[in-house]
Amino acid sequence: MSFEAIFVPRTRALARKDFFGWFAGRANWRIAQEHGRFFYDNADTGVYFSVACGDSERSDAVTSATVSINCLRADFFIAEAEPEVSQMVADFDLACSPDAGQECGPFRAESFRDDWRRLNASICAASLDGKRCADFGMVAAPRAKLDAAWRWNVQLPQLRGESGEARYLPPVRFALVDGAVASLVIWPDGARALLPRVDYLLIWRERLAPPRLFRKSRDAALLAVTEATDVLRNGASEHEIETFLQALPAAPMPHLIPADRLLDMESLPQLASATG
Repeated sequence: MSFEAIFVPRTRALARKDFFGWFAGRANWRIAQEHGRFFYDNADTGVYFSVACGDSERSDAVTSATVSINCLRADFFIAEAEPEVSQMVADFDLACSPDAGQECGPFRAESFRDDWRRLNASICAASLDGKRCADFGMVAAPRAKLDAAWRWNVQLPQLRGESGEARYLPPVRFALVDGAVASLVIWPDGARALLPRVDYLLIWRERLAPPRLFRKSRDAALLAVTEATDVLRNGASEHEIETFLQALPAAPMPHLIPADRLLDMESLPQLASATG
């Protein structure tokens, strides 16, 4: 189920070409022009949602637009969606109706976030009533842990622009490691990188893969950050890092958890005991 809000121009007609052009000029948006739909999808954070025009494709004006954001999601979905919606509202002077048939009024970002959170909590409660997260393919983790990863991921375009190609900047992902939700980054061959604080490093080894039967074969190694303090310290040489990483035992690739399979425990009290 999705949370939906309807937006209409407050004072002036909204030209279809201007509305379409706005989405075309922004990062992470994809336009399906034949249906008047716009899809936001951030590959670094995993957050997605959509906007749909309520007009005929033959119309030159947009008279309404509906924002749809999925529920049964972690709170960082609304944290990322709301600024995009707020910018759309500001740029086109739009009014908002939280439900079809209700009178449109001024858009308030805080109310928009709160309305999504209430519906999300209600859907989580109904879906998880007497069940475990795993029954729905979901995994719960503390909100602070999820939000810290999201804050790193959402700023990656800026960080990459500042560092150029000099450093590898990976997004934070989540996986179940020994039954617990763990944050990790993929670190290929110990490349020169700027790494965030995470629980594990997933070392993807190709150049550094240990030789087997007189040849090298790509593999992976999983390293707890607590066991890597020496090699990650400032001043460790490239040779020291590569020697350390090459000596690690190979490990199976953990199953990464998509962003839309994560829930934060604080959304509902029962999530703390429903991490199954």
